[in-house]
Amino acid sequence: MSEPEIQTYYNCFNERRFRDAAALFTSDAVVLHVPFGQHERGARAYLRFTETWIRAFPDAILLPQQIKSRGESLWDVDLRASGTHLGALELGLFG
Repeated sequence: MSEPEIQTYYNCFNERRFRDAAALFTSDAVVLHVPFGQHERGARAYLRFTETWIRAFPDAILLPQQIKSRGESLWDVDLRASGTHLGALELGLFG
């Protein structure tokens, strides 16, 4: 993934084009739920993750403030998030 693709990913999220964003994930891409150490792989895992976030924050907007490469396939992204919190954010979704 490149910096422009990362920006495209966040644009897709903000425009609620979740299937377009999911298409950026390879089948072996890990979607990790850090608080519980749980993970799934691929586009389906990403779509489940976004469903959880959008239930809790239906108008969430994620704006990358800085994108830094940490190697060939690892990136740090500093985000500014805004949105209305309307429901529980179920962090234990993946099992």
